[in-house]
Amino acid sequence: MKCHILNGDALKDQFPESITGQVIVARECTVDGDVQGEHLEDFYASRISFLRDAYGIREDEYRDETITEFNKILDIPAGSEINLWFEDDLFCQCNLWFVADLIHKRAAGDEVYLIRPDVDIRLGFGGMGKRGLEKAFERRKKIAAGGVETLSMLWKLYQRNDTNEMMVLARKNSTRFPFLENAVQAQIDRFPPDGSPGRPERTLAEIMKTFGDSDFGRVYREFHRQEGIYGFGDWQVRRMFDIIKKGNI
Repeated sequence: MKCHILNGDALKDQFPESITGQVIVARECTVDGDVQGEHLEDFYASRISFLRDAYGIREDEYRDETITEFNKILDIPAGSEINLWFEDDLFCQCNLWFVADLIHKRAAGDEVYLIRPDVDIRLGFGGMGKRGLEKAFERRKKIAAGGVETLSMLWKLYQRNDTNEMMVLARKNSTRFPFLENAVQAQIDRFPPDGSPGRPERTLAEIMKTFGDSDFGRVYREFHRQEGIYGFGDWQVRRMFDIIKKGNI
């Protein structure tokens, strides 16, 4: 069986019909909020609680639209071809690490490939068009033995926020996964050891000083231009924006 795991519906909407196989969508933002849980149901409970409180997402919505897709990964037949369509920014990487952990749990002898965009990190797959996506698929890279396990280990370290070990692992695998160090460094920069606001909040606060807080769209676009490594969507930036606007940062 051939399948494609896509990071989000935006990619699904532009996915070329010429690329055959089952399409599974990772509808999550594990870069944001509580990711605790040793077992899947515990993790899902953490996510449901956070997403409900932060964004008003209902439990039945999460189960129907997110957990259902992740269950499809667990149900992929053994020995399948799995194509992972994920970008290099932290948002995509966190989801990739989680998906890799699901694949690793299966221990099913799959052939796993990684497809990455070849354009500016701020554009990603969205800036490539259907022909560009076809070419990206043609250039896909097989993840060699141990690679999926490495990404799975990153997920577990990310859950513990063990950024020191995350960076050790990223550097150890810099040849195989050259994008990991930048993503891990971006995660480290979110949580200064002195408890002060992290890099995203500091950048956003400076942008708001420059452009004001009356035009969120303009502020969001500038944040994305300056901090494309985070890959935050408008929900994540809006939440920070509102906190800063209230003077809580």
